[in-house]
Amino acid sequence: MMMHSTCIWACLALLASLPEFAISAQQITKPASASDGVLRSADVLQGALWTDSGNCEVDDEVLRNSQCLLQKKAESLDTASRKVLGGQRVEAGVRIGTRDWSAHGKAGMLKAALVDEVCSEDFYQPSQLETDFHEHAIAWTQDQIGLCSHLGQSATQWIDQNKAGILTGENTSVFSRLCKKGYPVQLLEPLAGILRDPRFICNDTSMFMLLSIEWLVLADGEVRRTGSVPSKHLFFDAGGSHFSDAMRFFTSAYQQRGIVFDRIYAWEAKNQTYENYWIDVPTEVRQFWEPRVTFYNGVPVSAEPGNQNNPVERVYELCSPDDFCAFKL
Repeated sequence: MMMHSTCIWACLALLASLPEFAISAQQITKPASASDGVLRSADVLQGALWTDSGNCEVDDEVLRNSQCLLQKKAESLDTASRKVLGGQRVEAGVRIGTRDWSAHGKAGMLKAALVDEVCSEDFYQPSQLETDFHEHAIAWTQDQIGLCSHLGQSATQWIDQNKAGILTGENTSVFSRLCKKGYPVQLLEPLAGILRDPRFICNDTSMFMLLSIEWLVLADGEVRRTGSVPSKHLFFDAGGSHFSDAMRFFTSAYQQRGIVFDRIYAWEAKNQTYENYWIDVPTEVRQFWEPRVTFYNGVPVSAEPGNQNNPVERVYELCSPDDFCAFKL
């Protein structure tokens, strides 16, 4: 299965208080245990990247004091590498506090699939930037100076190349790479910085930059095994109070890349009216997507193996090898 997971969003999307991440990898075999190299669903849901939400207490504090997004606790789970997820594609994003804010900016133009490079074996190759941040995740997110000095020019190259849709210059290694045998090489945004737009805090602390999605490298219709045609395109949203927040961005961005989801499964722990989920969505957009959406209103996701409200379990249940499945945590 092509499992495309966006903190990721990446990538991500907008997730309550912690960097959200999505998982994307083809032909994942469900392991008997986490020691088999891929975390089980309970581990994925309970052990999100940098699981503490920083020191931000309220929504508006993020804009008043962006420093509260730094300084992750030293005891945070060391999962700042896709290696612990068995080399699965991860994309990241954020929703702050209880307020629902929509995505800002334009989706990047860089194609994830390098169609001229077909993988002969499975491997995951983190970029040097990702490797460095993995090794120094706590130390390099202590303060603005440390964060921004280590992101450096890589942040500019990351954004510029993604927006232009072209790998240019000598340093194209800012992007990580995923290979599954028989599939094209996939580019991924690096897991670096605080898992948000790398310009945030360093260049700009505006609302736009806080909620920017311009750093995400989304999969496209070419991310499939040579000669195969996916039978289904499924999206699993482990937290979405409104379609207009993140789901509208994901559905339109993927659609522009040749991926139209047949089914969307969305969970939201906070109970609300059904109409509230579709608030601010244009009529024609709602008419197209509503028949495809199953909305679990007031139903929190579960980390319990076998539970029907465990989205990772549902991925394994519903996705076959040639399907394209996206998971937003």
